Amino acid sequence: MAEGKFDYQSFSQEQEGLDFGKMKKCPYCSKPIPEDAISCYYCGKLIDDNDSARPAWFVWTAIILVVSFFLFFLLFL
Repeated sequence: MAEGKFDYQSFSQEQEGLDFGKMKKCPYCSKPIPEDAISCYYCGKLIDDNDSARPAWFVWTAIILVVSFFLFFLLFL
């Protein structure tokens, strides 16, 4: 393979590592997909397994509140 070239032939011969024995429902369209799938085959949406992550607006709001309370007590007390 030449330097800087992508070898499409060897890439297409690799096996896809999905386990079709263990299935789960897509949270968007409820169709069965492999448990380790990254996106749904039917609706195309990305599957996010990290449900415990907080939205960015929540984190920024908490940071602003903490900083504002700290500045309030620092400046006025």
